[in-house]
Amino acid sequence: MINVINVISHRARFPLSYIKGSEKRRNKIAADLTQKVYDGIKESSLNSLSPEQLQNIIAQVLSPHDISFVVTTKSIEPKLLGGLADIIDAKDYCNLIDYITKNFGKENIPNLPNKPFTLAILEGFELKIKPNKNGRISDFYTVAHEVRHFFDHLCNPKMSVMRRNVVTNMTDEQVEKYHEINDLIFNIDTRKDFSTIKDTITKDLEIIPQEFRTDVLQGIRNRLKTEINAYNQEFSIKRKNQISKFRAIVDDINLLQDQTKIKSILKFKSKLKFINKLLKEHLQKERAK
Repeated sequence: MINVINVISHRARFPLSYIKGSEKRRNKIAADLTQKVYDGIKESSLNSLSPEQLQNIIAQVLSPHDISFVVTTKSIEPKLLGGLADIIDAKDYCNLIDYITKNFGKENIPNLPNKPFTLAILEGFELKIKPNKNGRISDFYTVAHEVRHFFDHLCNPKMSVMRRNVVTNMTDEQVEKYHEINDLIFNIDTRKDFSTIKDTITKDLEIIPQEFRTDVLQGIRNRLKTEINAYNQEFSIKRKNQISKFRAIVDDINLLQDQTKIKSILKFKSKLKFINKLLKEHLQKERAK
């Protein structure tokens, strides 16, 4: 099996000097930037935007940071309103000498491991938003939701690398179990009782080796946190609009849709509590060894 080394380009993360500090501070940075994007949309006084117009608004908020990203209304799963995808540049090398020679022009360096590897560079992000019937972006609450995911990744670069390290360095069976766990955790079908699938998640984790289990649980925990952040940001913006417009329901947002999202965030919080419990138990066992 070829080893995969995952790294992040400087254009797919904020500088450390900008995000240095506590998790609370990084969350505030992400929240403030998301609010600025939404304010920029409203200041445009347009009822809908092209992907290029939304990209320009986000780029203005990001300035002076040169972040690589693209806004698109394509390749979105039918049931989803939006999503965030990695843009990866993968290159294969015979060994470290091959890598150094091709990238730095140095040859005949002794005492380096002679193993092939793939260097997978996270070059940027693809921000996907489902378009309206006219092919434009008009669901600005979904924009706020997905943009918050985007800023959470920029503020927490280790989160992106951790997720890809797990997937790229496990066997096919282990990756299958990893995806099954993620499907069980992030399935937003509110009709399912999460308590009925806890045993399945616990059993699936037993298939994943100890050396990956910490990253798996921490990766799921991070993803749950970003979902909770995104929903909270979406609801916060809606509440502000409700107060300013003196309306119980804003624009075209359906009350039933909001109730479903509220149920989803409550389930995400319950799942986060469960994953934190599994992670604590796992770390205690590891430290005992």
